[in-house]
Amino acid sequence: MRFQIPGTTDHVRLFERVNQPDGYDIFDVGLETDVGIDSLAVGGSFATAKSWVKSKNEAAATKKEKDAKAKAVDEKLEAIQDAEFARILALSEEEGRPFQEVALREGYMRHSPGGVEHTPASDLPVCARAKANDPQLVA
Repeated sequence: MRFQIPGTTDHVRLFERVNQPDGYDIFDVGLETDVGIDSLAVGGSFATAKSWVKSKNEAAATKKEKDAKAKAVDEKLEAIQDAEFARILALSEEEGRPFQEVALREGYMRHSPGGVEHTPASDLPVCARAKANDPQLVA
């Protein structure tokens, strides 16, 4: 980074990269004036720093891919649960029975110590069939 000191022709150099043909990276910090450059240079291959940055970037990319896959699986499970809900609702209307009764019979809802609760999407019979037929749903 290089910027000018206001009111002068002098520039401050902060971690300015110096081009080197030998593969080493050299950075300098200093003052650039009309007379010349006064700076302190630091050089090296910076292999440890580069490998650390590379590993962090790869980890971030992997996490992003996993998050995208998890989101896709969640969306598919939600669609399966919505379809199962619609099926149970249509069945209850067709039979003229209360939704909860049909949902309990079909496994969409279940009894628990606290009362009746919805069966998690992953436990629904239709979800199990979908997981067996769709390898992308297996997390």
